[in-house]
Amino acid sequence: MSENGWGGKKSLKSAIDYYDKAADKKVPATIYSLATFHENGLGGLKMDKSKAMDYYRQDAELGHAVCMYDLSVMLDTSDVRPQLKAEVMPWLLRSASAGLVAAEYKIGTRYQQGRGVQQDFVAAGAWFIRAARSGHGQAQLHLGEIYEKGMGVKRDHGAARQLFELSAKGGNLGGVVKYAEVLAKGIGGKQDIVEAYVCAESAASAAAAYANASNTPVGKLAI
Repeated sequence: MSENGWGGKKSLKSAIDYYDKAADKKVPATIYSLATFHENGLGGLKMDKSKAMDYYRQDAELGHAVCMYDLSVMLDTSDVRPQLKAEVMPWLLRSASAGLVAAEYKIGTRYQQGRGVQQDFVAAGAWFIRAARSGHGQAQLHLGEIYEKGMGVKRDHGAARQLFELSAKGGNLGGVVKYAEVLAKGIGGKQDIVEAYVCAESAASAAAAYANASNTPVGKLAI
């Protein structure tokens, strides 16, 4: 295919022509590609958020879980059609029902923060549990914080520590930081200064590597 340079000269413009024809036949993958082309102004196209949103919606209505999620994000963060922000949660719920773990986590954060819904820590925890069981490191971190602070549940430092450990071992930087903290202070279990130091060193190295790759000062990183 032209987008990848297979079977011909690599050309995003040729890929777009191909996808336009395939999109008419309602092929989900091609519609999604067109959405990203228009959203990011690829292949010589002028960036067109409105047209991108139309393609995301078309693909989402065909049952594409990732596109449902991306549509919800675009509706939530873009100034295009702000009157449609009420559709954010319904699309997230449909995406989560289709099995997308990222959508489960995102729903949890919206309940935790009260964004577009009434703040509900119990509901937030329930959604974080779903995502955490699938290995979502950030969901494990947030769920740990819910148990740590007793938000909508009985405070349980032991459960929080276990979740921070899971998040850390899965490579989540925030999880590594929190796990190092509870190890150093002996919260929810035995104090382990040596392991806390190892975790802290690991977090510092990961943060520095990310900062170098993204040209972001370490102090500006959201952990």
